[in-house]
Amino acid sequence: MSLLTQESTRAAEAYAALHAVVDPELDEPITDLGFVRSLTVSPTAPDGETVSVEVHLRLPTSFCSPNFAYLMASDAKDALTALPWTDQVVVELDIRSPRSSPGSANYCWCDSRLGRSRSPCR
Repeated sequence: MSLLTQESTRAAEAYAALHAVVDPELDEPITDLGFVRSLTVSPTAPDGETVSVEVHLRLPTSFCSPNFAYLMASDAKDALTALPWTDQVVVELDIRSPRSSPGSANYCWCDSRLGRSRSPCR
């Protein structure tokens, strides 16, 4: 199997694993709700046997309870870490600010990596 085919297969497996992660309020998979903004699978070894996975979750509103957002990010990390070929998993979480819209001067995103705040909205 070529490395490109293997990455594509692993990306599909990772996305399928995320289907088990549900929004605690809506009781729907985050994949069905469109919360998975991007998913990147990158080899960490020359043979491609182990990979890093980075998933970017985007919640549609800042009104999402912080503990629910954390649960979804944590569950996503657990689901991806459980895959036998993952070496490293990074989960990023974006929450759109209700104070602004894309293209406006005060548009901002609340970005955080699981467990570490990067640039919160003010």
